[in-house]
Parts: sequence; structure tokens; C-alpha cells
Amino acid sequence: MAQEMGRKYNRAAYDDFRQLIIQNQFDCLLVAAHIHSCDEYLRIAMKKKFNILKLAPPARNFEEATQLVQLAEEENIKFAVATPG
Repeated sequence: MAQEMGRKYNRAAYDDFRQLIIQNQFDCLLVAAHIHSCDEYLRIAMKKKFNILKLAPPARNFEEATQLVQLAEEENIKFAVATPG
């Protein structure tokens, strides 16, 4: 599906979150993946100064959420959580 959408919109297609983040510089990254599959990538993106809009939940537990908020503050970026609906 990524390849098909890439062709449709004449854009690079990625099936690896890490490569998407490493090879690009975005103003904001919308993250809809489950936190257990994207925590590492969120941190990499934050360190590259990407603002993050994460669909709820923001983390697996309060401690992880606190760490993400602290990292966002250290990197001077926005980390926001959106609830579906």
C-alpha cells in the first residue's frame, strides 16, 4: 500500500518508520501506531526536532509519558496527544 500511495502522490514510500524519520525533516509527525511499536521512533523523531502529534494513548504508562514530555521540553518541540472522535 505504501508503494501504491507513493506512486499516486509522486512521493517516496516507506515501510520502515526508522528510515522515514532518518531520511526526512518534518515540521510535525502524526503518529497513529500503537505505542509498543513506535516508542523508539518517537524518541528518534523528537531528537531530530520533529513536533509530534500522537493519537492516544501517548505511552504505555505514566512514567513513559513523563519521559516523552521531558524529552519534548529538552528538545524545545511540541508533543501533543489527540483523542480519536
